[in-house]
Amino acid sequence: MLDEKIRQAIVLGREHYEKREYDQAERHLTEVLAVEHRYADVHNMMGVIHHDRGRIEEAHLSFEQALALNPRYTEAALNLVVTYNDLGRY
Repeated sequence: MLDEKIRQAIVLGREHYEKREYDQAERHLTEVLAVEHRYADVHNMMGVIHHDRGRIEEAHLSFEQALALNPRYTEAALNLVVTYNDLGRY
């Protein structure tokens, strides 16, 4: 049952994320991360949302977590590079 709830939260979070409805997406993705941390794409989406909201340090941590889970996640790596630039880390 919990797995179905998590799956549904991921689906809803992704749908809102793709529509750039970040408030709704963040609510669903936060629900996922409250119980499960193994989804690199959830961390990447949260990083984008954090970055969009000006929460650069939180974005940095989310992208690093995404890459820790999937070192070949190109989108998360590119997002991390942009975030490092914003933090003045080259």
